[in-house]
Amino acid sequence: WRPADTQGGGTLQWLTRTGATASDKTGWRVVRLGNEPTLHRLRFGDVLGKGSGPGQLVVAPLQGRGTKGPKWGEGQGVRILVHSIPSDPFTAPWPVEVADETLHTVHNLHVLNFDDDPADEVVVSAWEGVFLLDRGQDGHWTRTKLGVGNQDAKPFKGASEVKVGALSGGRRRIATIEPWHGFQVVVYAPPESGKGLWIRHVIDEGVTWGHAVWWANLDDDPDDELIIGQRDPSNVAGRTPRGPGVLVYDPK
Repeated sequence: WRPADTQGGGTLQWLTRTGATASDKTGWRVVRLGNEPTLHRLRFGDVLGKGSGPGQLVVAPLQGRGTKGPKWGEGQGVRILVHSIPSDPFTAPWPVEVADETLHTVHNLHVLNFDDDPADEVVVSAWEGVFLLDRGQDGHWTRTKLGVGNQDAKPFKGASEVKVGALSGGRRRIATIEPWHGFQVVVYAPPESGKGLWIRHVIDEGVTWGHAVWWANLDDDPDDELIIGQRDPSNVAGRTPRGPGVLVYDPK
């Protein structure tokens, strides 16, 4: 993880417990998988629809190769990579395919079954907004825009962090921080027609450097609660709580 180095660095590896030996007192083995600049987020999921096993490793760098700030939305897009696990993960290369390479500043992703087909999909937050990546049975990936993100903010734009939750009756919601490392807590609701962009609701403004997003049912009612991590104290006068800390939003 070398966020300022968009040309090199970004190592990917996995570690396995092997037992201590005379030459290796730690008892851990490092298995290197590859390199990609600004590697940032990792998730397992069955995006290939195999139906068994641990699935695949989905990897998202933060920035595209060779991009430079503050114009993070220009230049090469982020290569979102899907690594399959070989029968011998220690010595064999992990096959990899590119799910998308058009988006910029991909701060996080959520791997889940979004459309009830056999395979998982990938929901990503990026400079350009919120998107769904879906792999067809023919191996072709499609990209669908779900949310616009905050395109008016400066110098950062779009959406940062993303998680999918549910309200009573299974009503799905997408939560983001906007813009990237931003000040808004945003919840997207599906369009009434079932097609087109999701409906954007700003439920809070005034967080400073909003970062982590999660949904969880904290009180055993029919709705998930939305959990937000705020990294810095709010710069809004009189705001309570000012933070930093963990904020919980309870749907009513």
